[in-house]
Amino acid sequence: MISELKNVLLNCHKSEMILYLRTNPDSIKEAVALALSEEQPLAWRAAWLLSGSMAENDSRFSYLYRGYP
Repeated sequence: MISELKNVLLNCHKSEMILYLRTNPDSIKEAVALALSEEQPLAWRAAWLLSGSMAENDSRFSYLYRGYP
């Protein structure tokens, strides 16, 4: 079964995708995993969505760099 995030990435417009990420913060980790995957076209869509919805030093992504200098 396709995840809700994958469905959004395949069937929604950018504004709807951004709203989905804002209202479903738990989907950030899935979006990052998809962006780093080889699963096209979901990988580039997830990367595009993340780059368009991130703020500088966005705390939603802090788990990615914990323990790094």
